[in-house]
Amino acid sequence: MPTLQTRLRLILEEQNIKQVDFARTVGVSANYINLLANGKKLNISLHLAKIIEDNYGYSRSWILSGKGEKLMSTTITPLRLKLMQKINQLNEKDLNSVLGFIQLLEEISHTI
Repeated sequence: MPTLQTRLRLILEEQNIKQVDFARTVGVSANYINLLANGKKLNISLHLAKIIEDNYGYSRSWILSGKGEKLMSTTITPLRLKLMQKINQLNEKDLNSVLGFIQLLEEISHTI
């Protein structure tokens, strides 16, 4: 069974994301992620596992224990995961702009 260190490194590699960017997205310090990635911290909270699950689509059960399915759903494509990552890094003003754009797309699709 892979260790938390191995699982975290796999997530970072598969998402092609730096530790500092991952830390920012999940709301912890880059130092904390570094400790996990280097095996100096061996456990994370259920809360943090849920945040990773919500942002990247990896099952919290798999993150915590290495057991079960790695991904939450096969419907979360790499493109959707990348989009979620980008959205999670936006400030409130930019989030509102994205929401406005999506609403405009919905309106346009209903008129065609």
